[in-house]
Amino acid sequence: MKKISLEEESLRRILKEILEEFFDPESTLELRPEVEEKLCQSLKEKEEGKLLSLEEVFK
Repeated sequence: MKKISLEEESLRRILKEILEEFFDPESTLELRPEVEEKLCQSLKEKEEGKLLSLEEVFK
């Protein structure tokens, strides 16, 4: 059995939390609707010369 370091376990836990927060757990890596909507809005605003920060998209 492979030994998992404490650091690796922490990184796995953090990644799992990120995936659960931003992606729909019922699908295969589809963005949650509210995150997708904010991302689409950011892309539209970028085309119009405005740009949301990543913090604004993913908050």
